[in-house]
Amino acid sequence: MAASASATQEEWANDDVYRAGEQYNHADQNTCPFQPTGFVSEYARHRDLLVTSWKQLKNSMMAAYFTCQHHTKNWTASQTYLLPLSKCTCTPELVTTRKLDLIQTHDRLPGQTFTFCKCIPDLIRLIHYSYIAVSPTRPRTAFVIPTLQLYQSLWHESSIPYTSFVVGLLSHQDKRSMQKLKARGRRGTSRQLRLPFSQALNVYNQIQILQTKILHKTLGLTTQDEWASTYPSCFGPKACNEKGSLDEVYAIIAMDGNFQHRHHRSASKDVPTEADYPSNFIPPSQIDGHQRNEETTANNTQGLETSCSDAHKAANNSGEKLYYPVSIIDNLFTAFPGKNFGFLYDIGFHLNANVCKWNLLGTNIGQVKFGTSVFHAYVHQWACQLQYNPRYNLGWGLSDGEGMEHLWSQIANLVGPLCSATQVCRLQSISLQCEYYGGKLKINLMSWLLRHLEQALNCIVDCQSRLDLLYQSPNQYTTENYTQTFLEEQWTKERNHYKNCKDDEVDQAIELGKLLSLEDELRTAW
Repeated sequence: MAASASATQEEWANDDVYRAGEQYNHADQNTCPFQPTGFVSEYARHRDLLVTSWKQLKNSMMAAYFTCQHHTKNWTASQTYLLPLSKCTCTPELVTTRKLDLIQTHDRLPGQTFTFCKCIPDLIRLIHYSYIAVSPTRPRTAFVIPTLQLYQSLWHESSIPYTSFVVGLLSHQDKRSMQKLKARGRRGTSRQLRLPFSQALNVYNQIQILQTKILHKTLGLTTQDEWASTYPSCFGPKACNEKGSLDEVYAIIAMDGNFQHRHHRSASKDVPTEADYPSNFIPPSQIDGHQRNEETTANNTQGLETSCSDAHKAANNSGEKLYYPVSIIDNLFTAFPGKNFGFLYDIGFHLNANVCKWNLLGTNIGQVKFGTSVFHAYVHQWACQLQYNPRYNLGWGLSDGEGMEHLWSQIANLVGPLCSATQVCRLQSISLQCEYYGGKLKINLMSWLLRHLEQALNCIVDCQSRLDLLYQSPNQYTTENYTQTFLEEQWTKERNHYKNCKDDEVDQAIELGKLLSLEDELRTAW
């Protein structure tokens, strides 16, 4: 049975088999004829077999990578670290040789002979030679680790698809070598390395994710420590002499939905476990409860709309579900119990109305305040702006709630390459890109804080000069000049007027609903 499994995996590692299933991983293969159900099932079986084999070697692979990285100074002082390989205990008949195609940054070495044994997995042995194999058992191709590091650095800044990188890499190597890289078989066609490279890249990305997890576990970081490490300006420790106003919240969170990162219906499908989800994603188990809670009140929620609901697609679109922001809010209260948070959301008015009516946050409802992102707030009705525009309410400062727009811009280039990828690949790619973007923000954090401090001080000076000029002007409603007391009274009356109008509309809607219910009961009785 073991020999049969190994042969199946090696067959799947062949270029021809990869090519047959390529249409399920690449958007440019949509013109291929539809494959029968049996082929799809066989493809899924091979894929699940590969995933299982990779997971069995995950811990050993990670340990070998970190050991070699330390001794070779990240593969800069030496390309090999072979000390553990000298401890092989296999008898001579268990030691075999096999030829591999080695792919480096500038050169390729086809048909290189390597020695393998039974006590050390092939993947681990190749890591000690600075290579990552493309198959967990009996690999025939391996990529040098510095090449994978180069691609990841380029990908972080440009989101270049790995297919384009591989094509460019082979073109570069073709100019430096007279020997073509041929596919196995008798046809003598040029070899395609797109899918082998994606396998090696996936292994490398898994190692990077595991490195972060091990670091947090070794340091004994709590959930709050992990938040502080990721977002030090928001969740880091406060200075002992730092004081805030009563209206100030612990942190202001910008939320937004993204409809661009869609998944093609004919693309690869998988069923990831919760262990496969990156740490910066909320696992499904923490969302299911909120989803069921929303579904039980779905019919009632459909009738609950604010004055601006009809003007915004996201408030009525089925893709931006209510349980997603509620899950995020609940996750924050779990990590920071007793803290007050402010949430700026494009449809914050709609979220606030539903959260309050259906008590979706339980006892935490008094610890949240909702606002609307600044650039969206100005298209709302005036009554809505008075309540949700952060520029017209206390406690928001100069926060505009548009931080998510910067993140969407950073990962916009991932939309095309990931629309045909598996769910695990999409989540990991978005997670890695978000972590890289967050790292750049932390590096530039001090300059960002200084710039916004100067902006706030300039705003205070400008507003004070405008008020001083206004206080010198005669008030047409009184015999005196404008005063601060007069302006504050007018502003309070303005807010109360629209609030009372809104309350009257709500009361009328409730009474109308009661009448309609009585009418239905009367018809049922007759």
